[in-house]
Amino acid sequence: MSFFMEKTKITKRLNQDISADVCVIGGGMTGLLIAYKLRCSGAKVVVIEKDRLFCGESSRTTAKITTIHGMKYADLIKNSGFEITKKYYLAALDGMNYLVDTISELGCDCDLEKIPFVLYSKKSSEKLLSEYAALSRLNVICSLTKKVNLPFKVENAINVENAYIFNPVAFMNTLANELDIYTETKAVKVAGERVICETGNVSANHIIVATHYPFINSLGLYFAKMYQEKSYAAVFENVPEFNKMYYCTENNGYAFRPFGDKIIVSGNSHRTGKIYGQDKLASLIADVKSYYPNARLVDSWSAQDCMPPDNIPFIGRYSKFSNSLYVATGFGKWGMTSSATAALVIDGIISKHKRPYTNIFSPFRKTHSQGRRQIVNQTKLSAKELIQSISYIPVKEVRDIPRNSAEIVRIEGKKMGVYRDVNGDLHYSRAVCGHLGCPLTFNSSTKSWDCACHGSSYDIDGNIISNPCQK
Repeated sequence: MSFFMEKTKITKRLNQDISADVCVIGGGMTGLLIAYKLRCSGAKVVVIEKDRLFCGESSRTTAKITTIHGMKYADLIKNSGFEITKKYYLAALDGMNYLVDTISELGCDCDLEKIPFVLYSKKSSEKLLSEYAALSRLNVICSLTKKVNLPFKVENAINVENAYIFNPVAFMNTLANELDIYTETKAVKVAGERVICETGNVSANHIIVATHYPFINSLGLYFAKMYQEKSYAAVFENVPEFNKMYYCTENNGYAFRPFGDKIIVSGNSHRTGKIYGQDKLASLIADVKSYYPNARLVDSWSAQDCMPPDNIPFIGRYSKFSNSLYVATGFGKWGMTSSATAALVIDGIISKHKRPYTNIFSPFRKTHSQGRRQIVNQTKLSAKELIQSISYIPVKEVRDIPRNSAEIVRIEGKKMGVYRDVNGDLHYSRAVCGHLGCPLTFNSSTKSWDCACHGSSYDIDGNIISNPCQK
C-alpha cells in the first residue's frame, strides 16, 4: 500500500438518474483536476468513481511536479521536430504552474515544496549532454554538475531548479470537497450522451474518460496503441537528508526524492506481465540497503503507467467519431504534471478556447515512424500472447506448487492461476485476462496476476486491481 494512501469521508453512491453539463469518469488526479477546471469555467460537473476515492494509481505516485519528464526532449526533437517539442514543454510548464497555483488557491496543506530536479547518469554523459542541449534550446534554466548527494559516483548530471514535490492524496482530498462526486459507481458503458452505471445513469453534454487506461474498446483502439509498465517504490528512514530529487537516465537506475526525514526510492520498471520470475521490489530494497546499511524500510508499493507510442499523452476527443466523448491517458511516468495539462487542454476544447498546444495531444494525430513501429509491435505481441494462451498446456498439478508460489494448472479441464500462500492456503484466479483474453503471469513482488498485452492486474483471488479489464 502506498505511503500516500489515506481514507476519505466522501462516500456517496449514485442511486438514481441525474444530469449535468459534464460527466467525468474516474476520480483520480486527472479526473478531479479536469472536473475542477471545468467547474471553475462555469459548468455543472459530476464525477463518478467505481471504487472509493484515492485507491488507484494517483495514490501510488512518487509525486514529482516537474516539466522534466525523464530523457524526453532530445528524443522528441529528433522524432517529432522542434515545434512539437516546444509545444509539449509549454504544455508541461502550464500544467505545472496550474497545479501549483490551484494548491495555493485552495489553501491546501499538502506539503508542497519547491525543490531542484536532477537528471543523472552513472555510465555515460553522451545522452545526458544531448538532453542538456535540448533543454537549453527550449530556454529551460538548468546547469551541468557532478556534485550530487547520492551514495554512488555519477558521470554527469543536469540540475533544474524549477520543480516541486507534494502529497497528492492530501491535495485530492481538498479538491474532492469542491466537487460533486459519486463513489462505488461503476460506469458500464457510454451510450451517446449517457453514462450507463450499475445503479443509475448520468446524462451529460460532455463525457470525459479519465480512468487511467480507457475502458471503451470499440472507439479509439487504445489497446492497440498503448502498453503498461509496472514500477516499484519504497520508503526508507534512518537515511541521509536529501534536499533534491534525482532521476537516473539509465533504465536500471533509481529515482530518489525526500519525504520529510525519509526518502522514497523508485525504479526497476518493466512491461506489465513480463517479469520472468524476478522479484523487482526485493531487488530495489536490497540495493538501497547496500547503499545505506542502516536504512529501515517503512513502506513499499507498485505503480502502473500507460506508455504511448510517440511519448506524448492522448488528450482530447476519444475518437474521430465521438464529438461529446473525451479521453486523457498515456502519461508515461509523469502523471502529476500531465493530469494538470489534461485539465487545461480539455477545458479549452469544451469552452472553445483551445490552447496553442492542444493539437499535439490529439488522440488521432499522426505518429512518427518510431511510434508507428511501436503500434505494430504492440499488435504483434498481443497476437503472440493470445496464441500462446490458447496453445499452452499446463503440466504442473496443484500439489506441485510450493508455498509462496504460483502456477497455471488445469482444474476440471479449465486453466486456472493458483497461488499457495506462506500458510499453505490456496488462492484461485482465472488464467486469462477478462479484457481481450490474453494470458496472465504471476508477479511475486506484488502477488498479482498481470496481463502483458494491456496491463490488467488481478489479485490472488481473481479480483480486479487495475484496468482495462472490467470483469
